[in-house]
Amino acid sequence: MTINWKVVQEDFSFTDFEILSTLGSGGFGTCYEAKYKTTHVCVKKLDRTSKKKAATQSFQAETKEEFFNFSHPNIVKLLAASPANLLSTDAVVADLVMVFEFIEGRNLQSLLDDHEEDIGASEMLRFGHEIASALDYVNGFHIAHLDLKPANVMVTPDGLCKLADFGCSQYIEEDPVTPTRSCLTGTFAYRAPELLRGGSPSAKCDVYALGICLWQFWSREFPFSGMQQHAVIFRVVKSNLRPEFNKDKPIDPSYKDLTTRCWSADPCARPSLQEVMETLTFMKDPTDLHR
Repeated sequence: MTINWKVVQEDFSFTDFEILSTLGSGGFGTCYEAKYKTTHVCVKKLDRTSKKKAATQSFQAETKEEFFNFSHPNIVKLLAASPANLLSTDAVVADLVMVFEFIEGRNLQSLLDDHEEDIGASEMLRFGHEIASALDYVNGFHIAHLDLKPANVMVTPDGLCKLADFGCSQYIEEDPVTPTRSCLTGTFAYRAPELLRGGSPSAKCDVYALGICLWQFWSREFPFSGMQQHAVIFRVVKSNLRPEFNKDKPIDPSYKDLTTRCWSADPCARPSLQEVMETLTFMKDPTDLHR
């Protein structure tokens, strides 16, 4: 059965769905595995009774008009959302609901944390390439994701990465006189230094976050673990603090070089996402990464 979501989204509400299970909760709401008629979906319901401004801004960011037309194998597809006129209604009464394709699997952070999962060199390169491909597609619409991290990447049972959670996304502004401010800052450990200084979002901000992820694929550790947030932010901006490479764990020099170029303090020194994909594709024998 094919559902015309563009029609459905005009009048649906949370009560229209058969909730099967709770997938997880975040700062603004909860995600559910659900069914709409006979279609298996993921429903994200935002709670606006607290953090109202941030929740509303996150909903607006995640339901940009472009997202409904996105078609990319490495991006979780947005199917429908509550009508925009609900944004002006009473937050206690109105539901803000988004409907996504349901992805069987788990997020990439969970995979990295699972020590029984063998993540070899080929997986590291593939993760990086698929995520870079998704980001490049998004940036092509003049949108920066701005919250890339393994927890926001779903991995299907056959290993395909799908980028999710666009709640911090912003349009990329060309030479802005006054940068657009957002109260949604993403996750500090992956946030580019120019954003921490209050600068404008750009595609190179996503490249920076991808660099942190590349390090994490290799290390299987959380960046800046155990450090206080304000200390990390200050040192990332002022003294070029970055995650450390364990000298006792082998790493291919080409992979390390790509990682460090991605998180360069100078956005202009970071590679494009196309260059990242080409480097990962043509990197020498990936088995060398763990020799």
